[in-house]
Amino acid sequence: MTNGTENNKIYLVDDDRIVCHSLGLILRKSGYVVDVYYSAEAFLEQYEDTDTGFLVVDQCMPGLTGLELQQVLVEKNANLKVIFITAMHETVNEVALKNGAIKVFEKPFDPKGLVDLLGSQVTLYE
Repeated sequence: MTNGTENNKIYLVDDDRIVCHSLGLILRKSGYVVDVYYSAEAFLEQYEDTDTGFLVVDQCMPGLTGLELQQVLVEKNANLKVIFITAMHETVNEVALKNGAIKVFEKPFDPKGLVDLLGSQVTLYE
């Protein structure tokens, strides 16, 4: 369970509404505050430079891809920890990690692994 700080904020960006719904439920039950966006563009419309927390993002989406969103955030010096969830693991993994992602999960994946990773990362903030 998270400590209630802003570091428990998760921005979930995936065009698959079923993934967003189910993963959002799991993350909320684990104590996280989750904002869901169905496109990178929708996320960027609300993004502010002071936002902190985690960005959990898919690679393949209409419009900007996950890697393109990550690049925009790198250029903005965003203070978000990026985690990819993608069916294109081999294509995405190296570039995402090189650009600062903390993990790339291959779909389908066990959400417990994501929850465990988030928990270990939240404690690093404290």
